[in-house]
Amino acid sequence: MKMHLGRDKKSPAYKRVILSHHKNLNKGDFIIDDRTMRGVDAFEGEHIHFKQAGFENWEKVVAYMRMKV
Repeated sequence: MKMHLGRDKKSPAYKRVILSHHKNLNKGDFIIDDRTMRGVDAFEGEHIHFKQAGFENWEKVVAYMRMKV
């Protein structure tokens, strides 16, 4: 995660990342997942569907998040 999203306070993920198997329990603006299972469909924020059109790699995900935050 740190390699792709950064370690410093300017990172869009700084103190905002939760790794979880039960995604429906998370609250937030974004969830990044390559699937729609295990509660992703019940997440209240925006699902960034990793490896799909527009989010093929971490660079595109980070650019999108920087634009939205």
